Amino acid sequence: MSQIPAGAEGTVAGVMLYCCLCLIASLLLVWLTWTHHERTSYVAILSYFATLSTTASLVQQVYDITRYHGLVEEQFENRKMHPHNPEVAIANGSVGVSLVLYYIQYYCYGVEAMAASLAQSVYGLSSRPKLKNILRRINRGGKLAAILFPLVTTLLLRVPQVQDKFVSFILLADLPLMLSLFFGCILMIAILGRYIHTKRKFVHWSHDEASSTGHDLSALGGGRGTASTARPRHKRKGIWDRWLMVRFTIAFGALSVFEVTNTLFQLRSVTNAQDDSAARAPDLSAEKVRGSWVFFMPGATPGLLMFVVFGTTAPLRRHMYETFVPRRWRRQQQEGRESPPDPAVPLERRWSERAPTPPPKDWPVFVEVRRLPVQDKMGGSRRPGSDEAPILAVKRHEERHGGRGWGGKHTCNDRRA
Repeated sequence: MSQIPAGAEGTVAGVMLYCCLCLIASLLLVWLTWTHHERTSYVAILSYFATLSTTASLVQQVYDITRYHGLVEEQFENRKMHPHNPEVAIANGSVGVSLVLYYIQYYCYGVEAMAASLAQSVYGLSSRPKLKNILRRINRGGKLAAILFPLVTTLLLRVPQVQDKFVSFILLADLPLMLSLFFGCILMIAILGRYIHTKRKFVHWSHDEASSTGHDLSALGGGRGTASTARPRHKRKGIWDRWLMVRFTIAFGALSVFEVTNTLFQLRSVTNAQDDSAARAPDLSAEKVRGSWVFFMPGATPGLLMFVVFGTTAPLRRHMYETFVPRRWRRQQQEGRESPPDPAVPLERRWSERAPTPPPKDWPVFVEVRRLPVQDKMGGSRRPGSDEAPILAVKRHEERHGGRGWGGKHTCNDRRA
């Protein structure tokens, strides 16, 4: 039975719906990492602990709804008895099950922050030769450190000697988040510089290859006495891949906003402790409930942000599309794109706009598909014609089961087979 005061039901319901949406997003990211055999990657660690923290948040909300009056009275008495205890201040006076759920969420926040910061180094700088050996060691021990370091700091918060000093307690509680924010800022700048440098090489390489291929084909066509029509050159894209920039900006912005929100929550808890020290009865108003319930949203947001950052790359969008969209609907959409030719267009124009005739099967033409630095850096697949390199370390299904994937040499006959 709900004990929420009248007038606060809308805020409580809206926050719980938002947390459920974040839980679904984090579960989707867990499913994507498992289906792509990336169960121990940094992205998987982020999705695991985002799911755990959001689940604990929903459990705490349900627990608070059913026992709201009793919990508020217990918190009020705890703050009156321990007015100078920093744990009581930052945990808003929680005791019992509420305090356990609070520490579970707080521990998950530290793991998510550390894992996100280390994931930026792995996905952004691992292709740099000078840093490859160092980052390989970081990748081996970083996952364990991202899990154990916040656990140690969280357990130290329960030590009485630490709770006797307010400033030391607050610094220790915020240490994982502050370190992640500091290193995340440095790594983001390094990643952007590295990506711009790689993108410049890619643009110059593709321009030179297109020019040399055009000269070779024109010379070959002239030798056989065939006429060729020059196609309009597409506008060369800039070196800034806005989607990759947006992803890393979201990841860094999420850390910054979360640190600010966590600080605001601590300040609000300290203010509540000071107000309760002078009050005679706990505040059970609807306004107090609305103000307190909104602070459940930042803790659940990482699950949604991680899905937006890592789960919306081209390979994963295609995988979700092929999994969740029925095959009949996909077939209808594909047939709708293949529209019949316009009868108003002259036949000569339609014939000139057709694709060039491929060479005969007897021609031993070799085509070498080079693996670009961007793909080596990300370690994932890339859709033909897409300007987007995946951030999540996924591989094509053929590469995992002995196929050739994108690299290597193929003959024309092999490509048609």
